[in-house]
Amino acid sequence: YDKQFGDSVQPQNRPELHCGSKDEAVYILHGFIGTPEEMSRISNSLKRAGYTVLSDIIPGHGAGADAANAFKETYWQSFVTQNVGLLRSVYQKIHFVGFSTGALLIHNYLFENRTNFSARSVVLY
Repeated sequence: YDKQFGDSVQPQNRPELHCGSKDEAVYILHGFIGTPEEMSRISNSLKRAGYTVLSDIIPGHGAGADAANAFKETYWQSFVTQNVGLLRSVYQKIHFVGFSTGALLIHNYLFENRTNFSARSVVLY
């Protein structure tokens, strides 16, 4: 969640971390020019099922095209790496759900970390 544009993101579109009762986490990432809100049905179902859910936001999204265009793909990749790393520091079992650009970023993360990490499950659409 980027400090530069964070104040212009509507509250319902901000990233959310929900701590669940299970010893498993789910990393969810939306599509291009989208926000975590577009993934809320999936997120809410997983929260009700007891999972820890990080419904993340791609930097620059949720604040308009000018904000989204201020970031490069490599920044998005580093952002995903950092936030998945935070989940990995706590959880051994991590599931992934990604849509569109979010799916590509998750796929990139899993490919780049294929020798030192295995996802519990992956849904990309």
